[in-house]
Amino acid sequence: MRLLVSAYACEPNKGSESGNGWNWAHGLAKRGHEVYLLTRPHGRDAINNELSARPMSTLHVTYVDVPRWSKRYFRGQSGVYAHYFLWQRTALDVAKRLQPHLDLVHHVTWGSLHAGSHLWKLGLPFVFGPVGGGQVAPPAFREFFGNGWGKEWLRTLLTRFLIFSRFHRRMLSNSILVLATNEETVMMANRLGAPRVNFFLDTGLPEGFYPPESPVRQPSAELRVLWIGRLYPRKALPLAFMAIERAVAMGVPAHLTVVGDGPLGLKVPTWIRHYSLEGRVDWWGQVPWRRVRDAYASHDVFLFTSLRDSCPAQLLEAMAFGLPIITLSHQGARGLVPNQAGLKVPVTNPDQVAEELAKGLHLLWKEPRKAELMGRAGLEFARQQAWPLRIVRMERLYESVLGSCSVGSSGPDA
Repeated sequence: MRLLVSAYACEPNKGSESGNGWNWAHGLAKRGHEVYLLTRPHGRDAINNELSARPMSTLHVTYVDVPRWSKRYFRGQSGVYAHYFLWQRTALDVAKRLQPHLDLVHHVTWGSLHAGSHLWKLGLPFVFGPVGGGQVAPPAFREFFGNGWGKEWLRTLLTRFLIFSRFHRRMLSNSILVLATNEETVMMANRLGAPRVNFFLDTGLPEGFYPPESPVRQPSAELRVLWIGRLYPRKALPLAFMAIERAVAMGVPAHLTVVGDGPLGLKVPTWIRHYSLEGRVDWWGQVPWRRVRDAYASHDVFLFTSLRDSCPAQLLEAMAFGLPIITLSHQGARGLVPNQAGLKVPVTNPDQVAEELAKGLHLLWKEPRKAELMGRAGLEFARQQAWPLRIVRMERLYESVLGSCSVGSSGPDA
């Protein structure tokens, strides 16, 4: 099959969007498809080095850049989005020259419903995703956003108003398949007129990521709890502190390790004192990837408190190391974590959620066998998310939509 893969973010040996872009393009080319990759020059050196070391005749890379005159205007966060939108228009012009060589067009990054893609205008079978973006932060938790709630509220408003966007309606109605990473985005894509929507995770794991043997956790005098993420308001680290505080009051000897840094990093020591958790929290900050892997292997439970997330990679990584999950039952976490692999707490209000998270910690401390079974279920699920297996599932979807072009929403394909 001759495929055009559009990956604005694309770089080998990276995580998140950049890793997704590379793994889709490289994995499909490795399966023998003729892949024409459009990406920006940002990852050029890494991609060229990778292809020099391991040449691949079926992967053809075109680096698309925006006009030189425009670059002076791309400043701040708004400049990032402006660059992306202009890049998409430029990529469409480049793609038109490749059009006679193509059977199917697939937009993979950014994985954003809001940002979209112009490549449906080629008039070829167009696959959009996996994308998120239909999810919004629950208003009952606005206290965790502080002065940033206004910006979050504006994003929520823009998400609600997508339903009135003529561009998004045309893009999705002209997509032969939309892949959505959470239930909220599935619903939004359906409302916008997508003829076929599949639930499909946007995150995967390289085969070399998994530990060589299933982790065996030795009994400990403490319940070693792990939290990983960027320190942004929507990640709600204070909610994790609230849960640990209450778990300790329930008699759980909990010890929390926080991995990550960000704009709220300066507040971490204050939060630790506020929740009387001195001696019960280690904050590692930003650390090398090897140490992150060590953290997954050396802890007992993974706690995830994000208030808005599309498809969190940390959850899949934690399950790959056999960690039981405690998280909120909404958005990406709800769809990603199998019921047998974790405890998912209903999203109500901060006090009640913190209490339920603490009860989950108490349960896993009192019933280590239950924690072990959850970890095994998570590991079994995570092994099915290796990139080679995901590529095969994507091939089947290509064959399905090209063969039938049927209208109607399908069930999950995680």
